[in-house]
Amino acid sequence: MLLVPIVFLPIMVPAYEPHNRTIYVFVVMAVFWLAEVTPLQVTGLLPIAVMPFLGILDTDDVCKSFLTTSLAIFIGSTIVALAGEFSNLHTHLALGLLTTIGCSPRRVLFSLIITTGFLSMWMQNTIVVALMLPIVKAVLNEFEVGGLKIREENKPDQEEEDREASPIAIGYYLGVCYAAAIGGCGTLIGSATHLAGKGMYQILYPNATEHITFPRFMVYNLPWVLVALILLYPILLITNLGLFSPKSETGVALFNFGINSKDVAASVRQKFENIGTINLQEIQILILYLLMIFLLIFQSPDIMPGWADLIQKKYYITAPTAIIPFVAMLFYIPANYVCCKFCCGYGPFPNKATLPLLSWKYVESNFPWYTILVLGGGYALAKAFLETGLAPWLGNKMTFFESLPVPILQFLAIIFGVLISTLRTNVAACNVVIPLLSEVSRGAKTHPLNLILPGTMGCSIAFLLPFSTPPNAFIAANAKIGTKKMAIAGIIPTITAILLIYLTALTWHFILYPDTKEYPDWAKL
Repeated sequence: MLLVPIVFLPIMVPAYEPHNRTIYVFVVMAVFWLAEVTPLQVTGLLPIAVMPFLGILDTDDVCKSFLTTSLAIFIGSTIVALAGEFSNLHTHLALGLLTTIGCSPRRVLFSLIITTGFLSMWMQNTIVVALMLPIVKAVLNEFEVGGLKIREENKPDQEEEDREASPIAIGYYLGVCYAAAIGGCGTLIGSATHLAGKGMYQILYPNATEHITFPRFMVYNLPWVLVALILLYPILLITNLGLFSPKSETGVALFNFGINSKDVAASVRQKFENIGTINLQEIQILILYLLMIFLLIFQSPDIMPGWADLIQKKYYITAPTAIIPFVAMLFYIPANYVCCKFCCGYGPFPNKATLPLLSWKYVESNFPWYTILVLGGGYALAKAFLETGLAPWLGNKMTFFESLPVPILQFLAIIFGVLISTLRTNVAACNVVIPLLSEVSRGAKTHPLNLILPGTMGCSIAFLLPFSTPPNAFIAANAKIGTKKMAIAGIIPTITAILLIYLTALTWHFILYPDTKEYPDWAKL
């Protein structure tokens, strides 16, 4: 850790120019993030200490990067999502869908993929995976009772709890893991990676006329996300559930198990009945969530005047203004209305304060506070790129990209995002990728969104290694999936996602953002 700043000192010394100092900080933080020599959040805090000391930005400017519009969106949407977890609303939704679709092994996989993909559009994918994992385990336990093998045989000197998951079980676990990552790409609040990309774009191009808004981002990504979720199902059927190998060990096991699948369906139905009907607390949270989504979509939908446009000028009111009131209401609205008995004059009267829809202690314990520091560190770097003149300096050095056509640059942007996020977590990867893509777009004289949007989506696709994302690590640790097995299983979903994002960048991108066909004046420095 101590050697890294020393090794890269020649970047800054003897040419002690502002852009050299910024490159030095960027390289050191990138190495720290990618190698994780310190916790990611600690690296994210470094700009507060280093940038003022090196004369890059003053302390006030750096600290403002840790509470931007994008961070306010992240904070608000995550707290609202935690309300669903706190009230057990997620369990009702998941078990309800399983009960409706059915419980044959292949049908269960489809229902898990669709359920996880849908939930992760509105909740952080790490939270969704944590919520779905107990359901997957419960379903697989029922399968095991029915005679299906969900664990590999014991190896010599191996503890029982260390047995690796069978190919069938891996299909279910990775189905949830990959569906959460894919589904999270459907909305701006589905992943912190998207907010990192949006925030850096706003900082790097404060005068941009093309904006990454909630409705446009959703329309941009939803088509390829739906196709990717649907394709994930047959991919896992082929690779893990023996779809075209009926005589294989997996195929024979699933055929024999099909006879007892009704018992599994009955077990899931019983669990759904045991949790009871949806209560008042869950209903209120669901209504608030739907209202919040409605306001986000129709804030400034571009195709028609939105409610924000009618109140103030366009883009004066942005997403946090629509989200934060609902966060406040979670702590204002009571979970039940027993208190009304006092007002009506009949008992039994309440002897303590009525609890709100969400407990702040629960938020304190479950909110991913570290992500704010990682995002803030990335935003501080983006601001330094602009303020120190590093952006035009790098742009002049990258004129060789002028000879490459935009479609090739878009493909390279996606591949670059996927590769970096495979080696390190999504948000840290995005903090490294977006500033570089910004300068490549300047060198190539192409609209920044042509590379930043595909690159950001590429940073969200990390299916190959357990340490690439928190959901990957969470699933690998709990399901006992080895690195080799995850890497092999993730190859086809990764290629599929890359191709779908690239197809979107070539076609749908220019329909939604028609002005990106020209290099804008506001991007020039």
